[in-house]
Amino acid sequence: MIAIHYQAAMAVTINLWQAALQTVPFSMTDPLLGILLRRRELSFFQKMADTKAVTIRTRKFMTNRLLSRKQFVVDVLHPGRANVSKVELKDKLGNLYEVKDPNTIFVFKFRTHFGGGKSTGFGLIYDNVEAAKKYEPKYRLIRVELKDKLGNLYEVKDPNTIFVFKFRTHFGGGKSTGFGLIYDNVEAAKKYEPKYRLIRNGLATKVEKSRKQMKERKNRAKKIRGVKKTKAGDAAKAGKKK
Repeated sequence: MIAIHYQAAMAVTINLWQAALQTVPFSMTDPLLGILLRRRELSFFQKMADTKAVTIRTRKFMTNRLLSRKQFVVDVLHPGRANVSKVELKDKLGNLYEVKDPNTIFVFKFRTHFGGGKSTGFGLIYDNVEAAKKYEPKYRLIRVELKDKLGNLYEVKDPNTIFVFKFRTHFGGGKSTGFGLIYDNVEAAKKYEPKYRLIRNGLATKVEKSRKQMKERKNRAKKIRGVKKTKAGDAAKAGKKK
């Protein structure tokens, strides 16, 4: 009985392989088939794909009337990229659900899966800003409102010229301290701000480097530093040759 089931399973597997190979533009006897099926060569075609493409999928979607919001889990597929900025995620979710005010969108607790290429987190879309202020925890509101408050305090017209960072909560809570910068214009901000803060604020995009470029840069740095150590035996041999 077991042998019959095994033979049937093998027959189904062979049929599936034959159907799949019909779509391949070369025959089984072609020597290129064995080469292309290797993982290293297949990765070449993956690199050829668009590494900037980002796909967003939402699940466990629920309309919470009690808290005046829509809540869901967000799966972000980003092959070839380390992660996706929250500014970009908010923009894509706003287009997906036709949200007029981006201040009503909150995304948080994103974790990258093992192996990269996929991240999962949570998303909230409130009906209006008043509901967000009423139900959102204070620390998430501070992230959004701090720029607005500084803009009103110093009469800044463009919020993109405001940068806040390195905030730390004091022991016991109730007070946080950090740094703030207000540039005269966006051009000055792009000129003097570090790139990671520009990316975080949506003023720049992260340039993805290939593995080969990263290795070459690392090797160049090694040559400059001179990290290769000489052993005691090698030094003695060099002395004898002289």
